[in-house]
Amino acid sequence: MVLPRPNLSDVIAVQLGPGKYFGEMEFFHERRNRASVRASEAGSVEVLAINYDQFDKLLNQSEATREMFHQYADIREEENIRRRGVPV
Repeated sequence: MVLPRPNLSDVIAVQLGPGKYFGEMEFFHERRNRASVRASEAGSVEVLAINYDQFDKLLNQSEATREMFHQYADIREEENIRRRGVPV
């Protein structure tokens, strides 16, 4: 995942591997997309896409799962702020 920085070069926020996900920050923090996701040229990629309503319905089935995703979104948000070096 690549984060844009105003007037600076983009910064790689994280490299995702098998079983990893993205988009939770936009879901929980109700923001537009703030990162770009690019596939590595070194291998293949499989992606499962679900929309907001589908994800919300899925998380409504388990409060523990919703809380886990929400906590992870908060942690990732803080990490991204540090990587960018500017407020989000």
